[in-house]
Amino acid sequence: MFQLPKSWAKRIQEEWRILEKDLPDTIFVRVYESRMDILRAAIIGVEGTPYHDGLFFFDVYFPSSYPDTPPLVKYHSGGLRINPNLCKSGRVCLSLLNTWSGGQQEKWVPGTSTMLQVLVSIQGLILNTKPFFNEPWFAYDSDIALGEKMSLQYNEDTLILSLKTMVHTMNKLPKNFEELVAGHFRNRVGDILMACKAKPPQILLNFYCWFPVAVQNPTNNEPMIGDMMMNKEEDASMTMLDDGYVMMR
Repeated sequence: MFQLPKSWAKRIQEEWRILEKDLPDTIFVRVYESRMDILRAAIIGVEGTPYHDGLFFFDVYFPSSYPDTPPLVKYHSGGLRINPNLCKSGRVCLSLLNTWSGGQQEKWVPGTSTMLQVLVSIQGLILNTKPFFNEPWFAYDSDIALGEKMSLQYNEDTLILSLKTMVHTMNKLPKNFEELVAGHFRNRVGDILMACKAKPPQILLNFYCWFPVAVQNPTNNEPMIGDMMMNKEEDASMTMLDDGYVMMR
């Protein structure tokens, strides 16, 4: 692996300390002492959003240029587009990552911006109550009433996609998060089913049938890091890890 400077390692260790101290109880992170350049995060959807009680996974890579440049973040989409800022390819569109438009104050600031800010921003700014309004074109539309109507429909569609994402996650457990995923959905299944009851009957029926099978009989695990757009140095460093991880909450 490419030898990284001590200043880089020191900064990553500082990121770990910040996460360990201030990470919300709805975000989980696993770091790897033998691979400081990567981490994996699980974010729980906040109550009141179409993502409520969902588990959403993100892989993070710290390039050799970090913190002068932001980390690379990939979302585990399962081939589903649950938000305008989360692409099927796994691309996360966020100003803080310099992958989305925004004012200079919203961009990554070397020496100031942190990984904790990235995770909290994904949970609060992307997985929000009205994700439809994350659509860039709506900023130029003055018909607010129409926008609210479209937002309601978008939330209905997003809830279905969120449920499908839950099933995908349970059937393809993210590596080193197997116990977290199974325990989370066993504990939250009642709340999830209650939310489904307010929706078309087929949604409840489908999820009720899928849920026990997905939790009790998980299939293949996902690799530690999915395919990401990287340069040769970064791509060569990405390997599957089996152990040596530390969990933060």
